[in-house]
Amino acid sequence: MAVGVVLAGVGVGGFALSAGVEYVAGYMSGNESGEDRLVKPVSRTSSGITVTVENVTYTSHFTRVEVRLKNAAKQAVTIPIDGTALTAAGGAGLRADSGRSSWPGKVAASGTEHGTITFKGKLPDSATSAVLTFKSGSTTFSVPGIAVTN
Repeated sequence: MAVGVVLAGVGVGGFALSAGVEYVAGYMSGNESGEDRLVKPVSRTSSGITVTVENVTYTSHFTRVEVRLKNAAKQAVTIPIDGTALTAAGGAGLRADSGRSSWPGKVAASGTEHGTITFKGKLPDSATSAVLTFKSGSTTFSVPGIAVTN
């Protein structure tokens, strides 16, 4: 019986340790599991660049936005995320966490890339729509009308 108790304790301890490591890894990387909140994909095109919001996921600590970038221009384009924000209709906003995001940085001419922008925190529970805004210097590009569920 004592062996059974020890084995059960080791099993529970191992499970707790594994869950703890998974939690810390998810928090550090921003890659926590969560719930999809996007109602439907939204796209916006300007100067040959199409930005499509393909998914919005709320996790315990973060909001992740999955984006497809399509470059129909004849030259490569760089889209930094340092000044990127996700803003609710009421003005509450989140800033991109470039350290936890997976972003291509550059899109080749006639190329397509996928990226994930991670924002620390969540939009307010009352938010039903958002705007994704990229800003670099004086250049701003927004994808409005991103419908999300509560």
